[in-house]
Amino acid sequence: MQKKGFLGFFKYIFGGFVILYWMFITGIPSILGYVYIPNGITLDRPSLAILTIIIFTLIFLCSWLIYQGWQVYHTSFAQNDLPKIVDFLRSDNYGEEFVFLVENESNINSGKIAELRRYSHGVEVSFALIEFMEKNSKGQFQAKHIWFSPGHLRELKLNCFSVSEITVDLNVNINTLNKYMEELK
Repeated sequence: MQKKGFLGFFKYIFGGFVILYWMFITGIPSILGYVYIPNGITLDRPSLAILTIIIFTLIFLCSWLIYQGWQVYHTSFAQNDLPKIVDFLRSDNYGEEFVFLVENESNINSGKIAELRRYSHGVEVSFALIEFMEKNSKGQFQAKHIWFSPGHLRELKLNCFSVSEITVDLNVNINTLNKYMEELK
């Protein structure tokens, strides 16, 4: 996962093979121009004006490209952080045994369903579905569980795993929905 901020943005932009192509395409002509253009070349006024316009246009386009890249990066990586379970409490406020407290930077609509996942014996498995109910005064979303895998529910009640082991996926897998639907029958 990418880190937020300009440092993460520049690592993302300048990392990988693109920077190598850019260095090759711009570096070789720059070196050849420095080596093969003779000293003492003078420019007349129209040529200098055209060169100045070209340079400032390229500076503007480069700045605009960096700005647009930041916008894309910020919306697709920095804001795409998964919601994080910060606590689960025994409470029957929503008609269920547990209430999950979830932190997330973006807004989640009430009624949104999410999938809870954790590693069990080295494999990440879905073990619950939660429904977001409301946002509390601390800015945390409160969610109730609507389905729990029985084995994982038992482990949760016995405190066999911590909240740091739980990940929240806002895109619910069809297999998890099928498990839920089978238990409703």
